[in-house]
Amino acid sequence: MPSSNSNSTKNFMNSKIFAIIGLMVLVAHHSFGQGDPNKSLQEQKLAKYKNMKNGGVLLIVVGGILVVAGGAIELSQFDDSMSTMFTGEPEKEYNNIGAVLGCTGAVMVGAGIPLTIVGTKKYRAYKRNPDVVSLGINTHPQSTGLRLTYRF
Repeated sequence: MPSSNSNSTKNFMNSKIFAIIGLMVLVAHHSFGQGDPNKSLQEQKLAKYKNMKNGGVLLIVVGGILVVAGGAIELSQFDDSMSTMFTGEPEKEYNNIGAVLGCTGAVMVGAGIPLTIVGTKKYRAYKRNPDVVSLGINTHPQSTGLRLTYRF
């Protein structure tokens, strides 16, 4: 009976060793197969922050145009109401399209400014320092191991 227990212990140890070797092969294949494992992550971050920056600039431009157009409409309506006041004609009813355009534009500019600032700052940071996180395998004649590096 003691021999069956020692055989099961040896089989368990062999299966652990086999699992560890299999994991090491998978890690080595992943690390060497892609060249730079963080490059796709870096490209994704650069694209994300570039889109954020461009979206913020677009919001600022469109919002500024809407503010100017809304202000022009409100000014035109004010001039019309002032001219009718002195002529004695009944006042026209105006819609609030100028105020709506102006407020919408102001909100768009307010949202675009932080998007542009954050997008520009993060884009420059990822452009300057592409190797923030790196994963690799250290192989030396004395030892072998995994390496995880984070730079800030």
